[in-house]
Amino acid sequence: MRRYNVYISMGLYGRYELVKERKNSYDFLDDYWEECFTWEDLKKVVPFFRSRGWKVSVEPIDIVDALSRMHLLGLRY
Repeated sequence: MRRYNVYISMGLYGRYELVKERKNSYDFLDDYWEECFTWEDLKKVVPFFRSRGWKVSVEPIDIVDALSRMHLLGLRY
């Protein structure tokens, strides 16, 4: 199953990547793939942010590309 990276642009505040919350917050292995959005997630996330006037861009990613990546998060809540 393909997953997607989602980015939002908030004018002068810059461009940010949205990360899906992981079910197990202590598992650091293969977390990048789990933090990417599925097609079903996009149906909810994209309209929500567009309704607030933010620009949304979506980029597909394969699991092979996700293996060497990690999300660096300054704040997680």
